[in-house]
Amino acid sequence: WKKLRALGSDWDAVTEHTRETATTMVNTLLEMDHLTVPTSWKPLMQDGAFPDMLPRMEGRMWSMVHDASAELLKGLEELSDVLVRMRMHVAEMEEVVIIGMKTKQQTRRGAEDLDDGESDALFLVSKLPVFAHLCSEVANMYQQELEAKSAMAAELPSTRDRVTLSAYLSAWTLQVFVDEERLRDMDQQVE
Repeated sequence: WKKLRALGSDWDAVTEHTRETATTMVNTLLEMDHLTVPTSWKPLMQDGAFPDMLPRMEGRMWSMVHDASAELLKGLEELSDVLVRMRMHVAEMEEVVIIGMKTKQQTRRGAEDLDDGESDALFLVSKLPVFAHLCSEVANMYQQELEAKSAMAAELPSTRDRVTLSAYLSAWTLQVFVDEERLRDMDQQVE
């Protein structure tokens, strides 16, 4: 459980970094809607000293959006790596449960052979299947969050609506599929 929660901390660190990148992208996209040349520059533009200033500024801003988008994709790759490690941990837990269940079934079939003082192994009667299910539930939360972040990252560069951009950024920050209250409940159950 501690290993899984440590992976959750890794996830949070990557998400924090990608949140900063997403914020930069959203702010740049929003600034492009209000891009104007300062009044003091207009005479210079008319004299030809700064030709095509607005298109150049907008081009530079699109370059920033492109860079931020590439950075978000790197962050999503890192989040995918964390999720894969979570899934591997869950698979190990499920394998232990399956082995334990097979062993328990074999023990039940051979129960007639047990002496009066013998009993099943402790781990065979434990809450291990419940624990494995909790681990799987945590990994599923992060899977849904990764899917949502991937969809948002794909849409962010082409979205110009202020409300939609704000909603994406809020959802990215709040991690709507990672239920922190449920994770605290699970921590208590495990302890």
